[in-house]
Amino acid sequence: MAVLLLQVSVGHLVVGCVFPQDLNVLPPETTKRNTPPRILPTPRTPAASQAVVRAGSCSNRTRFELSIEDPDSTDRLESVWMLDSNFMRPYPGRTTRPTGSARATVTMSPLLESELLSLVDDKFHLIQVFVRDDEFPNQTDPFEPKTKEPEPLPDGGTFADTAYTVDTFWLVKVEACP
Repeated sequence: MAVLLLQVSVGHLVVGCVFPQDLNVLPPETTKRNTPPRILPTPRTPAASQAVVRAGSCSNRTRFELSIEDPDSTDRLESVWMLDSNFMRPYPGRTTRPTGSARATVTMSPLLESELLSLVDDKFHLIQVFVRDDEFPNQTDPFEPKTKEPEPLPDGGTFADTAYTVDTFWLVKVEACP
């Protein structure tokens, strides 16, 4: 009798494994996730990470500019420029992006340019630019995390994606005109 029960139990196990299971296929994800912007290696002005800037009337205006690519062409791109990691006084930059384009150009604010040219010394100064694919919630700290506005989901819920920040820098030495 025990052998018969064992055979019946094993038979159920084997038979149970042979029957196909219903597969609940998840619907494709309808909410497009935010993709981070990317700093392109060229064009970048100045091209090198170290630069010497001449202050005064003997030089042309030095332009600091870089190109950004963000596949999410509807994202708002903002930039904050900093001099010597000065978080107390960030300088908003200018971002130019053709409508519907994935590429944008970020240019330093003129206020920072004038302040940089007043720093004639033998030291290198750090110029940083932070670019975010949304607004900066706190202009004094570009590292503060931020979530984008929640988007409605088909099931009635909401989804809040992350805003991404990328950065780059230049080491700049300011020299007086001879």
